[in-house]
Amino acid sequence: MLAATVATGSGPSAGAGRASVTAFRFVRDSVFGNLARRQHRSATERWSLARSAVEHFRLQLELFNRAPDETRYARGWNGVDPGTSDPGTSDPGLNDVFHPGIEPRSPLFADRAVTDSASLDAYAPGRDLMVDFLSDGVTFRGVLAVLSVGHEFLTAERTQAHGEALEGCVLACLECVVTALAMDKRCANAMREFAVDQSGGSAFEPDASLGAFHSTIDQVIMRDASQCAAVLGYVSYRFNPALPLAAVRILSELSGRVERLVDLLPRASRRGLVEGCASVLELAVLSPPSDDPDDAAADEQISSAGAAVSFFFILIWAIRLTSCFVYRCSTFYSIASAPTPPRRP
Repeated sequence: MLAATVATGSGPSAGAGRASVTAFRFVRDSVFGNLARRQHRSATERWSLARSAVEHFRLQLELFNRAPDETRYARGWNGVDPGTSDPGTSDPGLNDVFHPGIEPRSPLFADRAVTDSASLDAYAPGRDLMVDFLSDGVTFRGVLAVLSVGHEFLTAERTQAHGEALEGCVLACLECVVTALAMDKRCANAMREFAVDQSGGSAFEPDASLGAFHSTIDQVIMRDASQCAAVLGYVSYRFNPALPLAAVRILSELSGRVERLVDLLPRASRRGLVEGCASVLELAVLSPPSDDPDDAAADEQISSAGAAVSFFFILIWAIRLTSCFVYRCSTFYSIASAPTPPRRP
């Protein structure tokens, strides 16, 4: 239901997701937080639950990004569902789910408010997720742990019964990281500006300590070069183009932020990264455009991925050229500045 109401901001999406904060905390703490410790009937069930949880996180981040600036980082809300303020435009189907027994045109429906006291005094779930991501919290480490399985393991497991669920979970994690990368700088700056207290203090307390927000997501990911290489390594995955496209988007963003990104990765992963990017570029160049309107979004994603890969190769070429130029200049300077040996009489 969250996915169905993201665009309208009603129902569980009301209040930038605050209306569903109780469900969000259950998904974060009990479902995804206990993923490794909880006993599951099968690996398929485990990865399916993880995929649904991470998709829930991504939707909450989108709701947070859509929220007005004046309420995005504030604590609490008025509890009124905007989708019920106009009975003529409300969805009767959603009414049956969120307000059972109340007719859409009833005065009670128009004044209906969320009664969950936890949501009335809560931050937006997307804000809590960004706090976790920017401070290398438990949830973000869990997302990176899923991605650390790597494309080779995913390739080997895809023929198993749980292969499809695992692939879907990895894709959801990649898309969640992409969504967070699109807002992490702005979010960190805003949190510093408004002094949002991570422990639940005043939303605009000027003296709150914000040391946890001094790292953007690229800095958090680059703390472990091997883990970063595993995330970017999905550009080499061959069996679902959505995975390498999402990995390329992450690579494009990190390349613009981290100087000499490729040189910071483990040597064993560099060649596979370049070859994977070349395959994505080949897909973008050689894939003919589809006449089906339903495939327009996929064509646009492939085109943008090709542009991102082209930028990546240009960046590598520029770095190599600059390094070569600096090396030659330093060598020339060393030779020119060397003392001339005295001539023999």
